[in-house]
Amino acid sequence: MKVISVIDQPEVVKHILQHLGLWGMQKRPPPKINSPQLDNYAAEQIPSYDNVDPDYPFEAYM
Repeated sequence: MKVISVIDQPEVVKHILQHLGLWGMQKRPPPKINSPQLDNYAAEQIPSYDNVDPDYPFEAYM
C-alpha cells in the first residue's frame, strides 16, 4: 500500500468522522487478561516435598 492523499485540516476530519458516526465514540477499555499473577506463580507450580517420609521410596510420590 502507499499513501495517495492526506487530510490535514482538523475541521474536515471532524466532519467526515461525524458523518460516519465515529466522532463521538468513547474509547473502549483494554481487554482484561485472564493470566495468573506472576508474583508467586512459579513457586505454586513447584511441588513441595517438605513432608516426605524418608523410609518411603521417592518414586511413589511421582
